Amino acid sequence: MFTVLATRLALTITDPATSALEHSQPVNLEGANAVNFDLTVYNINGTFVVTAQFSNDLENWVDDLSSVTPTAPGYWGSSAAGGAGAALNALGFQYARLEYLLTQADGDFVILASGMTTSNQ
Repeated sequence: MFTVLATRLALTITDPATSALEHSQPVNLEGANAVNFDLTVYNINGTFVVTAQFSNDLENWVDDLSSVTPTAPGYWGSSAAGGAGAALNALGFQYARLEYLLTQADGDFVILASGMTTSNQ
């Protein structure tokens, strides 16, 4: 099942002492044991990392060991983190979400769209 997570999410750093951190809404995996995520970066300036996270209780989140670090506008996805078409293993988890982190300097920004596909593998 495909779920839209963000359509035009904008992250901006206005204070160089802080980072811009945002999370997507959680997706109920409904018994699925794998997820693929896609990310379309419209504009970027700075260091940006996207990490898939998994949970069973919506409070304690576990980072997937792979993450994606887009460096330019374009399409990026979980296949970039785990190899061509790779699905991230969500076995044993009830929920998944994406963490978006922008770190670098004052004035850095990113504008993106993202989605997640759940499946049984």
